[in-house]
Amino acid sequence: MAVIAIPKPLRDKLGDEGADAFVQIVKEIDSNARIDTLGVVEERFERRLSEENAKTNNRITDH
Repeated sequence: MAVIAIPKPLRDKLGDEGADAFVQIVKEIDSNARIDTLGVVEERFERRLSEENAKTNNRITDH
C-alpha cells in the first residue's frame, strides 16, 4: 500500500495521534476492500472454470 500523507492543515486539526489513527482507519478500509475484491474475483474465476470444465466434458462425451 502507498504511503498516506496527511496534509498539514488536517494533521494540525487532528493532532499527531488523531492523524495516525485516521491513517490506520484508511489502511483498514483499504485492506477490507482488497479482501472483498479478491473474494469476488475468486468466485468469478471458480464459476468460469466450472463452466469451461463442463464445456470440455461435453465435448469429450460427444466424441
